[in-house]
This record gives sequence, C-alpha cells and structure tokens, in this order.
Amino acid sequence: MLAVTDKNLLFAAVGGEILLYLLYKVARGELWIHFKVGGAVSGVFLSFTYRLVVKVIVDFTGCVHFRNPLELGALAFSLSMLWAQIFPFVTLTFFEDDDNKEAIFEWC
Repeated sequence: MLAVTDKNLLFAAVGGEILLYLLYKVARGELWIHFKVGGAVSGVFLSFTYRLVVKVIVDFTGCVHFRNPLELGALAFSLSMLWAQIFPFVTLTFFEDDDNKEAIFEWC
C-alpha cells in the first residue's frame, strides 16, 4: 500500500530500516564477514552485500534460520518481526485517499 501511496516514503522507510540495521551491526562489531577473496575492497563489498541480502530476506520472508547470533541475531530478528506487525498500520495512516484505493485494486 505504501508503494502505491508514496514511493519516496517507501524508499525512505525501507532504506532507513536497513540503515539502522547496518549501524546496529557496526556498533556490535559484526558487520564484516571474512571471505577468502583477494583485496580489502572485495571483502568489504561482499560483507556489505551479504548483510543487506540477509536483512531483505528476513524482512520479506520472516525466515527463522537467520535468527542465530552469527546472522541477524535474536534481538534484531525479534524487532524486525515486531516492526513487520506494526508497519501495515503505519502505512494505513498514509493510505486515506480514494484514488489510492482504486490504484491498489488496479495493481492487484
């Protein structure tokens, strides 16, 4: 619903959530994963990409396999699941216009 209402707000919400997650991982010293690749830039890029993909998978599927401490972690996973339950109600506050309701039915 938020994608139909305001795409900029959608990108800000999802991007902000991922940014908070990455800052959480940096604060805990868990952002970097040691891949056996040549060069520091490749390792940084792969670590960042890996953490980003894990976060997106957990956000959109709720995959419990990433709950372990070496991946997302119990606290981040629990907060992500809680936010997934709250976010639809937050989205509804922006979804008040009748034009948006017609657009969502056309999109489905």
